[in-house]
Amino acid sequence: MVATDYPSVLVVRTDEISLATKSRGSEDKRVVLLAASIPIAISIVAGLLGWLLVEPGRSLLVPTAEVALLVVLASVLGTVVLSFSDNRQLHRLFIGLFAVLGSMAIAWTYFGVLPASVVWNSSGPDLAAKALQGSTSGCQLVTTGSVGLISASYKECVDTFKGAVAVRFAKVNMTMGYVYLAATNTSGWFPDECSRHLVGNWWAYSGPAPSAGCPVGYQFSGAA
Repeated sequence: MVATDYPSVLVVRTDEISLATKSRGSEDKRVVLLAASIPIAISIVAGLLGWLLVEPGRSLLVPTAEVALLVVLASVLGTVVLSFSDNRQLHRLFIGLFAVLGSMAIAWTYFGVLPASVVWNSSGPDLAAKALQGSTSGCQLVTTGSVGLISASYKECVDTFKGAVAVRFAKVNMTMGYVYLAATNTSGWFPDECSRHLVGNWWAYSGPAPSAGCPVGYQFSGAA
């Protein structure tokens, strides 16, 4: 009889197939993680960019458009790179994540940055409360610290209207900034100015209102 080594060859080839399958599986996982990490990283960068670009009293159109442009360019570049891969499921994952996270970064820039700037700034409410305790109308120049996205030097002003009090934290030229409004009735508080409610007692304003209209994201409050 002639001895054969078929079983041994079969075992070796089976092991080779198993190792190749595991290798492809590990490679696929790395590719999937890479495809998922790129939209996440770009969205974080876009959110940080929105934080740096937005200012109280300025139009929200330009920073939002710049963040949207970053998201679109990054998604196009990523799609071009992934076009060399035949993995359609990977394409869908990449595009889906970019659509969701990119939209969140854009919405964060337009709707979230200004409210978050006063919510996360612990000194703002304390400064407003301290100013309200004095309740003496007038302005003072603050040369240290910050309130929200406004850093020193800035002006802190106490305004009174119809028995209520508000504190403005404004640029030195007083054309834009925040207002902490301690009043339930907000009508008449921003004469000839453009305003945007942020959260709670906090508002952002720009003024006087230009003849061309308010900055995008702000509303005209009416003439004095």
